[in-house]
Amino acid sequence: MHDTAPGPGWRDDWRTQARREVRYHLEGLEGRSVRAPVRQVRRALRELVALEGLPLAVTHGDYQPYNWRSRSRRDLSVFDFGQAALRPAVHDLTRLRYSVCWGRPQLLESFISGYGRPLSEDERRYLELSLVIRATIGLNLGELRGRPVMVEHARRVLRQSR
Repeated sequence: MHDTAPGPGWRDDWRTQARREVRYHLEGLEGRSVRAPVRQVRRALRELVALEGLPLAVTHGDYQPYNWRSRSRRDLSVFDFGQAALRPAVHDLTRLRYSVCWGRPQLLESFISGYGRPLSEDERRYLELSLVIRATIGLNLGELRGRPVMVEHARRVLRQSR
C-alpha cells in the first residue's frame, strides 16, 4: 500500500493534521474527570512534527486487525480506508504499536521486519512519540464512550512513555 502513488489533491499536511487532532482531543478532555498530561503531550507533538526526512506515503490511518481479512497465510486484504491520508509511512505502525503490540516487543519487531525495509532512527522516534498522541486520543475516546479499559490503557502508556 505504501508504494501507491498519491492521487491528485493529496496534500502533505500531516503536521497540521497532527496538531489539529491533538488539539481536538485535549479540548475534549477539558472539564472532565480524566486529565491528560498536557505538557508531555505538547512536547511529544512538537518533537514529532519537527522530525525531518520521514518518507511520506499513502497510509491507511486505522491499520488494525479489525480492518484485515485473510483467506490464507499469504493472502491479506485491508479495507476501510476512511482515514487514509498522505503521512509518514511509519504512521500505519503507530496504532499497532499502541494497541496489539503494546507489551509485546517481539510482535512489534515482527511487523517491522516484515515491513520490507528497516525503519530509520527518525521513524522509530516517530513511533515512540506517537504513543503519547495515541494515548491522548485513547483518554478522550475512552472517557466519551464510557470505556474504562481504554482509559486505563492510555494512562499506562502515558506513564511508561515519559
